[in-house]
Amino acid sequence: MPIDGCFLHYLTDELNKNILNGKINKIYQPNPLDILFQIRSKGENGIVSNKQLLLSSRLDSPRINLSTKEYKNPEIPLPFCMLLR
Repeated sequence: MPIDGCFLHYLTDELNKNILNGKINKIYQPNPLDILFQIRSKGENGIVSNKQLLLSSRLDSPRINLSTKEYKNPEIPLPFCMLLR
């Protein structure tokens, strides 16, 4: 799917509704191509909740999305993850 103006508009709307003014609690790197941010924020209804924002740079499926899946993290963080922390 190409990244165009419509795609970016809907992406920013979704992220603004869910994680605007949120605080990053933790940063994980489950594998070398994915970064996972745990964000604590207020949603549209004002209830505080934890969200997971996944940034993936895989060639077959690059994406940015909110995720509910549990990811297995390595015991020793990768160097890029340590830099982000």
